[in-house]
Amino acid sequence: FTIIVTEFATDLESAIVDLDGEYNVDGVTFQDDFEAFGQDGFGGRFAFPGELLPPPGLKNYLGVEFEFPDVASSAQLVETRGQSVGLPQGSYDRLALLATTVNSDKSETLAVVYTDGSTQQIEFNLTDWCVQTKFGEVPIVRAPHRHMSTGVLRDANPQIFLVQYELDPTKTVRELRLPNRPTLYIVAATLVAE
Repeated sequence: FTIIVTEFATDLESAIVDLDGEYNVDGVTFQDDFEAFGQDGFGGRFAFPGELLPPPGLKNYLGVEFEFPDVASSAQLVETRGQSVGLPQGSYDRLALLATTVNSDKSETLAVVYTDGSTQQIEFNLTDWCVQTKFGEVPIVRAPHRHMSTGVLRDANPQIFLVQYELDPTKTVRELRLPNRPTLYIVAATLVAE
């Protein structure tokens, strides 16, 4: 097993970003139905092992509250396709994401749009789901194996990462614009006020 130690605050004010209706990719299978995974966009023919992922609902990671999706649903990941996601309006210090990416590391740009019309560009770097982190991400979920259509594949430890970005707390957020980058996925998103 792996122990990761990091400094973090507790009891932060978290405003969960509603991703219902945004989930568009199935990246999970279960031991009793490997064949259910029929789409190629996520990791080739690979998937997260659903029985090892957290159940749906509120989860607190490093002091930040997230709404973890239902991994048994038909889509649990938001593939970044250039879409805009509405944000709970307010002033916040940070944007926190649970994210993963497959088929190589990704370096993209997120944009936070404020109600005054200004836009903040955020450099969004993420390590491939099955290798050692390279950009300071914190692995929140690390499975001991991944699935493929024919069963369990014990060649890697697929991960979901926590990444956080500073926002301008003097402004009110309106929306998050995602990059147009297939195989880059958001699992959950939260805005944090300290």
